[in-house]
Amino acid sequence: MRFIKAIFITLAILLAGNAPAKQLITATLNKPLIVPAITNENPRLWYTTERLAFLRNAYQNKTQPHFKAISKVISIAQNTLAVETKPYTGTNCVDFRISGTADSRKAVSLALAYHITGNKAYQQKAAEIVVAWAKAMPGGPLSIIERNDRFPNIGLDTYCGTSGLVLTYDLLVHEKTFSVVDKKSVDNWLLELAKTHREAIYRWSKSWKTVNGEYVESTNPKDIGYFGGQYFQNHVVESQLGLLEIGYALGDKQLVQYVLDSDNNPRDLKKLISGAIHIKGDSNYFKFTDTAFVAKKGREYKKDISNLNWITIPPETGEVYDRYRTIEGHGLGYALHCFNVLLQSAELARNNGIDFYQFKGKKGQNLLLPFMYYADFAKTADCTIKSGYYVWSNLDQSTSLGEHMELWELGAVRYPQNAELFKSVLTCKYYNRGDVALYNVHHPLMSWFLTVGE
Repeated sequence: MRFIKAIFITLAILLAGNAPAKQLITATLNKPLIVPAITNENPRLWYTTERLAFLRNAYQNKTQPHFKAISKVISIAQNTLAVETKPYTGTNCVDFRISGTADSRKAVSLALAYHITGNKAYQQKAAEIVVAWAKAMPGGPLSIIERNDRFPNIGLDTYCGTSGLVLTYDLLVHEKTFSVVDKKSVDNWLLELAKTHREAIYRWSKSWKTVNGEYVESTNPKDIGYFGGQYFQNHVVESQLGLLEIGYALGDKQLVQYVLDSDNNPRDLKKLISGAIHIKGDSNYFKFTDTAFVAKKGREYKKDISNLNWITIPPETGEVYDRYRTIEGHGLGYALHCFNVLLQSAELARNNGIDFYQFKGKKGQNLLLPFMYYADFAKTADCTIKSGYYVWSNLDQSTSLGEHMELWELGAVRYPQNAELFKSVLTCKYYNRGDVALYNVHHPLMSWFLTVGE
């Protein structure tokens, strides 16, 4: 019955053609954003009802390249059916993230496969994974992870390890998949995950020192907040996205308001876009302009330290805050990753009626600029171009750049006036549409090709 209903939904969407979209609320700098009541049914995250119908139709008609990507997802789902779910219950933050990411990939694949094929075995197995994790750590990560283990990283590790499980919940909850008891367990668990993200936001906003291996708050003005003044680093962005995902999954208007625009949030989405996207004239991250420090890092990462003139090159318009990680060999990848997380937040908002793609910060910061700046890096796979700042960055197509090639799928859709440039990225020799859909190691199957690719 459910699959028959899905077929009628698919037909209705296809017959609607280019029906006008629901009016979006445009986020602006000087006008407070009031989040409307969240009354639309799940799914509310990246895979909307309309998009699921599109993918279902592409699979049934074997429309390439989507059929190729969807077939991979279904293959993962099929191979997962007989695998026992063993949620992590130890105290190590990295092991928690790795285990959660692996199960997230399985769960999202199963949920998508269910929506596309109607096979209830996929639905039941996906729900089993989510419920197992919720019941294994009802108090959330803060209840099991050693406090001083990767103290600054608890938000990132929680986001990477559980975001796919939240996405799976969103894909299944309206399908009456969960029993009343199981749904309550999962809902409570999501609120505990939200507490973890709030704790991460608190940790990053404060100054800390270590005493006998324990982190304690510092009142010394020399101890800078944001763990050495990394004010808009990707960890900060990811905790906000984790909260936003949970807020929309649960229909929690107050939580969504806190993330998008709130005086009580030191890094709401307006502030993040304004701070994480550089405009020409911005300063470098101060710590990584010290020659002795960078030379030490260079030796650690086996880099050529004979010429370090590049470390003082200032940001150009469109670069992303995490550029400074190039001294570790990952500046380009981290910049694109941070940008990716900003875009995931913007897309969640847009799918629920709020447009951040037109938002501009005080100096003109906006989400179009990084698409424009980094397009040539994606097309050429040459880290020495433009200012030369990324000379130490790696460009392994399967990791630091490869997993982010899909960004321009989103750019081509949300900024159609620049579609020709963005499509030149999508047709370059380094990108095989449909194959890259499973690359994103930070967010299993939150694939721009699958969610918006035309």
